[in-house]
Amino acid sequence: MAIRIGLIGAGRMGATTHAPAITVREDVAITAVYDPLPAAAQGVRDKYHAAICASAPELAGRADVDAVMICSPTFAHIEGIRAAATTGKPIFCEKPLCRSLAEADEILKLLKGYQAPVTVGFVRRHGAGQQKFHEIVASGVLGTLRVATADMMFGAFKRLDGDWFVDFARSGGMALDMFIHHFDLFNWSFGMPQRVYAQSSLLSRDQAEPADYISGTMTFRNGVICNLSGGWQRFGRSNNYMDVYGENGCVSYKWGVPEVTLTLKGQDPVVYKTPDPLPVFQAEDNVWLDAILGKGKVKVTVADGVNAVKVALALIESAQSNRVIEL
Repeated sequence: MAIRIGLIGAGRMGATTHAPAITVREDVAITAVYDPLPAAAQGVRDKYHAAICASAPELAGRADVDAVMICSPTFAHIEGIRAAATTGKPIFCEKPLCRSLAEADEILKLLKGYQAPVTVGFVRRHGAGQQKFHEIVASGVLGTLRVATADMMFGAFKRLDGDWFVDFARSGGMALDMFIHHFDLFNWSFGMPQRVYAQSSLLSRDQAEPADYISGTMTFRNGVICNLSGGWQRFGRSNNYMDVYGENGCVSYKWGVPEVTLTLKGQDPVVYKTPDPLPVFQAEDNVWLDAILGKGKVKVTVADGVNAVKVALALIESAQSNRVIEL
């Protein structure tokens, strides 16, 4: 059985990232594309012989589309989900799932009891290093868990005015677009936070060039206190690091480095080598595609996507109001 994909969004995540990742498989073809930018849609048509559609509903409703992949900008995800949900077809939506709590509630209602595989693009759950990190945290070897940290500074931010990324109302800034990876990963290990507090520049317009920063604390129901710091800066270091401390030791991981370090009290650090057997976006997409074929289930659910959005928006609300937000 060939899976015929309709691609909504033909930009960096759609045409450059996911389209090559899915079409390495002989049982997958991109048969339709929708992007409001004609040149972007034409690029997918030229490379994959896909039909260009005039809207998301037109794409989702085509007889030659078996499943819908939504890789449009964050603020447009809801458009694709609404269109795809009316068809009952499998859905992949890039992270973050949506821009607002109202959209999150709508998505939960649209997809309640949905039968076809639906997943959200939290690619980090599919990396070998991140899976080893999660396995160690879940194993109990660290003892009672106490502290977690996340450092996500990016020192090569290039986006300029006019780009949707630097429009806070559309992108949600660093907290919703990038740090949401960590919110999902910590939810995966600890469940939802009980309360959050943050300070953030929120892509403030009083800067000469667009930049963002957020610093915050999340307190989880299991007692773990998580400190986070991250930003989009135009110079300086880049880092993508997280660790978890328990009473017996610590586990540390830097995204993109194929090793995880476990340090137990009184012992030398143990370094686990974690090379990815496949490019990580290909591994992520394969899980969804295989689920469509009845070979397993998705690893990231709609509820996971909604919960990560709730954490990000709570941190944003905290930064805007200077209040602790209870979840």
